[in-house]
Amino acid sequence: MKLEVFYEDLWKAKGKTIISRVDYDRILHQVNMVKSHPFTAHIISSWTDFQVPNYFSYNGIESKRLYDAVSETGLYDIKYTNGSVKDFNYSLRKFRYDIQAAWYSYGQYFPLQFLVVSHVTNEPPLLYTLSVNDLSVAFDGIAKGDNSEFIEDMKVPGIKQIINNYNWHLSNPDVDVDRGIYITNGRLITSAYDTIYNSNALD
Repeated sequence: MKLEVFYEDLWKAKGKTIISRVDYDRILHQVNMVKSHPFTAHIISSWTDFQVPNYFSYNGIESKRLYDAVSETGLYDIKYTNGSVKDFNYSLRKFRYDIQAAWYSYGQYFPLQFLVVSHVTNEPPLLYTLSVNDLSVAFDGIAKGDNSEFIEDMKVPGIKQIINNYNWHLSNPDVDVDRGIYITNGRLITSAYDTIYNSNALD
């Protein structure tokens, strides 16, 4: 009978993620810590709405963003990390959260803030806001040389180059590969160690 109940529960959970009791308890602990810790308690209590869509136009392109939470004085996105909350700069570079923050902050009264919670440590949650320099990189990128028009010209592309590549593909609908591959006829040069030997590059 217990086996039948077990498989019945599995069937009911089809399409859902089953978590262990340990994971469930850890999630509850994280939620309670975010709600009660002095760093974040006043922020959480100020939230007025959740999963808030927002539509806007950027250089003639109709766009959408989705805020995890909003208040009268802030815009928030919640990030979970498998490491220390103090190492969020690494995640920001790796997953280009700077672009998300710049995109979500564009035309708004307040910058997007990341509320960062760790899955694996018992550290207090932290709030991150983009620096002026990181915001500049998010929009303008870091060029390889004098040209900074397209993604292929950049060490680190920004929103400007992403939009330019997007518009280029709209103007060339028959091209089914990235612009960088198309303009070199599929011939690429490796760059596996550039970030090790080039001190000006970002890893």
